[in-house]
Amino acid sequence: MVKHTHSFSCLKGTAAFGVACLAVLGLTVVGAGSCSQTSGDASRNADVAGSVQVALEPAPGVIINSAAYVLTGPGGFTRSGSVDVSHSTTLSFVVGAIPAGTGYVLTVTAISTDANVSCAGTSAPFTVMPGLATIVPLGLTCHEASQTGTVIINGTLNICPVVDGISASPAQVALGGSIDLTVTAHDPDHGPSSLAYAWTATTGVFSDAAGAQTSFACTVAGPVILTAVVSDGDPQPGCAATSSVTVTCAAGGAGGSSGAGGAGGAGGGCASEACTLGDTRCLSAGSIQICAADATGCARWTTVACPTGEVCERHAPAACADPAWAAWPLPGDGSFAFTDNMDTTFTDDTTDLMWQRLGQNSLSQSQAAQYCRDLIVAGYDDWRLPTLIELLSTTAIFSNGEAVPFLPVNGAAWTATPVAADPTSFWTVDFLSGEPLPLAALSSDVKYWAHCVR
Repeated sequence: MVKHTHSFSCLKGTAAFGVACLAVLGLTVVGAGSCSQTSGDASRNADVAGSVQVALEPAPGVIINSAAYVLTGPGGFTRSGSVDVSHSTTLSFVVGAIPAGTGYVLTVTAISTDANVSCAGTSAPFTVMPGLATIVPLGLTCHEASQTGTVIINGTLNICPVVDGISASPAQVALGGSIDLTVTAHDPDHGPSSLAYAWTATTGVFSDAAGAQTSFACTVAGPVILTAVVSDGDPQPGCAATSSVTVTCAAGGAGGSSGAGGAGGAGGGCASEACTLGDTRCLSAGSIQICAADATGCARWTTVACPTGEVCERHAPAACADPAWAAWPLPGDGSFAFTDNMDTTFTDDTTDLMWQRLGQNSLSQSQAAQYCRDLIVAGYDDWRLPTLIELLSTTAIFSNGEAVPFLPVNGAAWTATPVAADPTSFWTVDFLSGEPLPLAALSSDVKYWAHCVR
C-alpha cells in the first residue's frame, strides 16, 4: 500500500483569547502514542478503511500536555481516546482503521497545563474513502480563563459626632472646690446610637464621668487637663470626638479677707486650721472629704460624693476607687496586723478596712447584702458586703495550705462580686481553705455567712 504524505500550514489565531487550528488528513498510516476505544462496525477489511491524522499547532504561549478526541460516524461508529503530547511541540496523532463511509464528525478538546486555557473544536461532516487521503479542516478555538475578579463592597455611611464646645466654671478653684463642666456636641446623622460622654482627668473626681454636664472636684494642686470624649457608637478608631479644657487647682485662696498669706496666711483671721491642705479622708463608704481652702482662705474639709460604682478607700491617701480591685498590698505569707477597736470592730492595718467583729450566718447572698446595708455597729451605718478581693485580704495562707482567718468564720462567707460567666452566681471565700468558690445565689438552699466591711 502506498503511504500518502501531505504538507499543511496551520494559521495561528490572533484573537486575544488565542485561537488554534488543526489539519485533519486522511491517511493509511496509524500513529502511535494514543489510547482509544471503538464501538460500532469496525471489523471491515483494511482495504475498505481509511485513517485520520490530526495535527495541531497551538497559539504562542499555550502549553498543552494532552488532548481528547471523539470520532463519530455512520452505523453508530464511535471512537474516542486521549493523546499524550507532553514531549511534542505539536499536537498530532493518527486515528486508523476507520470504516469507509459518509457522515463522520471529529471533536477535539484540550486544556493547557495551567488550566487557564481551554480549547475545543468540531469538524464539519466528512467522508472517509478507502485507500484515499481525505483532508478535513478543523478549527480549534481556545479561551483563556478570566484572570481578574470582582469585589462587592457593602459599606455603611456614618457621620461622626462633633464637639461644639466645652465650658468650665470657674476655671480656677482651691483644693476641694468644685468646677461645673458642660460639653455640647451634635451628631449630624443621629446614629448609629445616641451620643455617649466620657470625662477623664489625671487627678480629681467627677461627680458623673458619663454625663454631658458634671462637676469636678480638685484633689491635687496645679493645672489639670479635663478631657471629654463624645461617641455615637461607631467602633471605628478616630470617630469619637474629643475636646479638652485646662483648669487650675490652687493650693490656697487668692487673697480676699485672708490677705496675701493665702490659706491661713498672715492676718487671715483663721483661729485654727481644721486640716492640712490636700489631705483626704473617708466620710462614709460613698463619700470622701478633701481639705481645701474656703472663701476666706482657711483650710476646711469639703465633702465630695464618690462616682457610681466606687467606694472611699481609707488606705492612705484616702481616695474613691473600684472595690473590685486592690489598692493595697495583700497580707504576706501567714502574717497580718490589725487593731481591735474595742467596739466589736477591727481595722486591718494593711488595708485600713474596718470589719465587723461578729457576722451573721445562714443567709442567702441577697439576704447577706441587705443585712450589711441595714447594719449599724459602733455608730457607723455605711456597712456593705465586701468584694472578693476585700474578703480574701482577711486570710493568710501558710505553706501547708492551712488558712488562718482574720475573721472568726467557720465555713464560707458571701461577697458582692458576681461570677463573670454566670451573673446569677456570686463568689464566696471558704475560710477553712482560704480559697474562693463560685456559688449559685438564686438557690434558697445556699446559705452562708455575712461579714460586713466599711
